Amino acid sequence: MFRRAARTDNDVASWWRVNARATVGIIALGVALTGPASAQPSTDQPLRIVVSLAPGGATDAGSRLLAKAYTEVTGRQVVVENRPGGGGTVAALAVKQSPPDGSTLVVLDNGGCCANALLNNVGYDATKDFKPVLMLWEYPLILVVPADSAIRSVQDLIDAGKSKRGGLTYGSQGVATGGHILGELLAKASGLSLVHVPFRGAAPAATEVSTGRVDMLFASYASVKSMIDAGKLRPIASTAERGTRIAVPGFGDLPTMADLGFPTVTFDAWFMLLAPGETPSEVVEKLHADLSKALRSSEVKLALDKLQMIVRKDTSPRALRDRMSQEVATVTPIINSLQRGEAHK
Repeated sequence: MFRRAARTDNDVASWWRVNARATVGIIALGVALTGPASAQPSTDQPLRIVVSLAPGGATDAGSRLLAKAYTEVTGRQVVVENRPGGGGTVAALAVKQSPPDGSTLVVLDNGGCCANALLNNVGYDATKDFKPVLMLWEYPLILVVPADSAIRSVQDLIDAGKSKRGGLTYGSQGVATGGHILGELLAKASGLSLVHVPFRGAAPAATEVSTGRVDMLFASYASVKSMIDAGKLRPIASTAERGTRIAVPGFGDLPTMADLGFPTVTFDAWFMLLAPGETPSEVVEKLHADLSKALRSSEVKLALDKLQMIVRKDTSPRALRDRMSQEVATVTPIINSLQRGEAHK
């Protein structure tokens, strides 16, 4: 029979050192194995995409096309939620306060990214409180008037504005949106007195223009296409760069505002998907890869092309952050001039 030798204090100390090292090694291995997995978007719950504009507009339609394609790519369900108001601030604040786990994203445009330049205590700084995930699309806006009005050209619009007591009214998708900025730029360039009437998205604004209660609107082609086709709105120009032609069935190629003598009334709206600022970079990169694949699927691309919504070459989230910062630096002075009332001077 073997007799177990008595353990000395040195034996006990040695045993603890060996087992402690083994335990630390197992824990480290577990962290190494589980770390990256935990930094992936959670697929246990649907992806929530908060759209900063009302249903029925171009961005809402595009977001729903993207959601369907993303589900086909990943198998994960998507909930599209419209939170219009405040030039994108309502949606932005809702997502800023969401868990930074890749489960909630917001769709913002240039104006929404620059809203803190116009609104006091807006509650967020897009360049600091969000991480860009994906550039979605961009497009010039077109200028529309009621189909039954006497206005058939921009010159007709200018003449009407000079003769109408109290000036013309123009609708917009909301404060600090592309439609708002363009209206103010037109007022400054033409010397007209224009009254801003903000709405919660392009769809309700277009409805009011079609009835004649509002005189004009700068909006995306996709947002007003159905009303143009139905004979309720008339397009008279686009805000694309000089020499660019936007074809509208039944109206041919629209002239640009720049070609008509208003080079400052040029503006492309772009929309970006953003995540809360503390979202891990690994999560953002995974979302970017899957959403980019969905955006560039043949079905989505074909549908967006028909709506004159341009999808540019894929850009990394890091490069998008630089683009957003540059855009804020460019657009903020324009918005500040609107805030000071300089647009009409």
